[in-house]
Amino acid sequence: MSCSTNSAQAGRAGLMAGLSKLTGQAGYTSGVIFTQATQALDRVGQLSAPVTNLALRAIEPTGSRAARKRAATVKLTGTAIAVGARLAGLASPLAKVKLAAMVSEKVTGKLGTAAATLSDTGPAGSVTTERRRLLFFKSKQTVELNRSGLTGWLNRRNVIGQRELQASNGMVFTIGRKSWHRGTVTFDVDQNKRTITHLQSLSYPAEHYYFDRRLSNQQAVALAGGQSKPETIPGFIGRISKTEMLCPAWAGTKKALILAQLHWQDKR
Repeated sequence: MSCSTNSAQAGRAGLMAGLSKLTGQAGYTSGVIFTQATQALDRVGQLSAPVTNLALRAIEPTGSRAARKRAATVKLTGTAIAVGARLAGLASPLAKVKLAAMVSEKVTGKLGTAAATLSDTGPAGSVTTERRRLLFFKSKQTVELNRSGLTGWLNRRNVIGQRELQASNGMVFTIGRKSWHRGTVTFDVDQNKRTITHLQSLSYPAEHYYFDRRLSNQQAVALAGGQSKPETIPGFIGRISKTEMLCPAWAGTKKALILAQLHWQDKR
């Protein structure tokens, strides 16, 4: 009886040891595969970088006149859509879409604020900014910043491939009845350090701003509050507007171009 029991225990121990070794080998093998896949992705990304950069600059101009170019493009696009919708008899449905988008932004904005509050993991300081009242009056506003449990998940979504993160941090804040998340992540691409900062509103349709360096808390709050333009902030790479987010195919394509620039294009 004793010999039989010892034999069974020895058998189970051997089986567990074998399974543990097999699991370790499988983990090592999958890690090697992911690493090789990421390296291959980097080679393709670097080769296609000039093309993706050209495409991004065509739809997302930069420089001193970028804001005016974008405003002109938006105005022309809006006029073309309005005229086309009227000629096609779609003016009424288009107005309903705009109204639905406004309602969606307000409702999901409240949900985003609730998520920011629930994910709060501690204070991260505060920023004092100006707030315009009516047309001529300004007042000081203190914006509280908080660390968030959402940061790890949101930051990882901006990283292409299986990469070891050197740093990942972020914070949430509320300004103008809307909550925002600023996330910054740092990692290596072919032994070159890359930093991505993503400022996004926690609502739908959302606003997204991407930079190739860290934003200060003051810069993030000023941009979210409309006190500054993204083109005036160093490191700005691209944005996805609320209007663009209403077309998922376009928004997805533009995000892919922006992330490709952030991963594989040399800093300008």
